[in-house]
Amino acid sequence: MSTGINLGLERIFSLLELINNPHKRLSVIHIAGTNGKGSTSAYIDSILLQSGYKTGRFNSPHLLEPRDSIRINGLPISKEDFLKTSEIITNVNSTNNLESSPFEILTAISLYWFDKQQVDVSIVEVGLGGRLDATNVFDNVLSSIITSLGMDHTNFLGDNIESIAKEKAGIMKKNGNVIIAPQIEEKALDTLKRCAEEVGCAKILLVDGAKWEQERSGLASTKFLDNTYIKINIPLPGDIQLENSATAIFAIDLLRKTEKKFANITNKDIIVGIESTKWPGRLQWIDASILSNVLEFSVTSNLLIDGAHNPQAVKSLRTFIDKQYENKLIKIHWIFAATKGKNITEIF
Repeated sequence: MSTGINLGLERIFSLLELINNPHKRLSVIHIAGTNGKGSTSAYIDSILLQSGYKTGRFNSPHLLEPRDSIRINGLPISKEDFLKTSEIITNVNSTNNLESSPFEILTAISLYWFDKQQVDVSIVEVGLGGRLDATNVFDNVLSSIITSLGMDHTNFLGDNIESIAKEKAGIMKKNGNVIIAPQIEEKALDTLKRCAEEVGCAKILLVDGAKWEQERSGLASTKFLDNTYIKINIPLPGDIQLENSATAIFAIDLLRKTEKKFANITNKDIIVGIESTKWPGRLQWIDASILSNVLEFSVTSNLLIDGAHNPQAVKSLRTFIDKQYENKLIKIHWIFAATKGKNITEIF
């Protein structure tokens, strides 16, 4: 099994064919982007669960252990089921000398399990890029979603925003629907729109971000496809969630208006689904004081953990911190780690 990042689709298609092509039987919402993929998928998942559908969701990277990347109805696959399925996939991989990467193996496990569980819809987050990502194996998708783009993984995707946008746009399908979240970079939006037109997408939908309402904290309003408004309570912190929640609602509204199977999703389902969304490890406050007993020195009870790992995401994190402590004299300590290849200088 390959250990590094190894973009390309030959191995994953070979692996999926040997396990009876589970990807061909799945109804899929496919999500690419630099930032916001995870929370957008979590909102969509929560709304569909509230509406009574059985969902599968694949996110990467995992938070605590690989199996939490694969969820049925919002809950991680059990250890027993993960080990069993993993054994099936790894045996097929090794027996046929495919040399699949760990991510390709994990992708195959998720699609095999979603198919076996007969989920109503699979929400699949791209691992890296889009065009050559191991998740880009679906002929027909309910919708392709592109969240906010920024400069990340430039050694794989290109050193300018247009190149990155082209790679992300690789998940768009001819005659398919694409939903494009608000973009900070105008060149990114222009490139995505051009790619969607060149591919021949049936619908190209541009999302307007939600807007905070003054009535109370967390309350926002956003538009449906027909420009009517809905008010939602956003449980996840940070202004970036205005974009992610609005993108999720666009995806759900499109789904219920174009697919008979999902026509019974109500506005109430959307409101409750958004309000019920959980996405741990992203702008999450935790009480770390319990660690004081282990470390033999005092640890703050006010620790914020987040996954920001590129300049665009870090700007959102800094904006959140600035708003939290506006006009307050307080000393903030940062603990930061990143994988090799990140733009550490610009991040700092």
